[in-house]
Amino acid sequence: MKRILLLLTLLLFVFLGACSNKDAITPNDRFGEYVKLWNNQKFDKMYSYLADDTKKKFPTDKVVDRYKKIYEDLGIHDLKVSFKN
Repeated sequence: MKRILLLLTLLLFVFLGACSNKDAITPNDRFGEYVKLWNNQKFDKMYSYLADDTKKKFPTDKVVDRYKKIYEDLGIHDLKVSFKN
């Protein structure tokens, strides 16, 4: 009986280890993608990163137009956003 229990426990650990997703996107990876889009002024693509509640309140064109207006009104030409991991 103890052998069966030990074998089942060992199989469980092997199974759980095999299920880990080492290629999963981390929050830092995701934010890095967002920053890259921001630096390239791809405001329409940045929209897809917003929360669903935000998307319900603000349509794509409103958000994109707002970013463009901010850049225009403030005379921003070469903004580079960065972050440390």
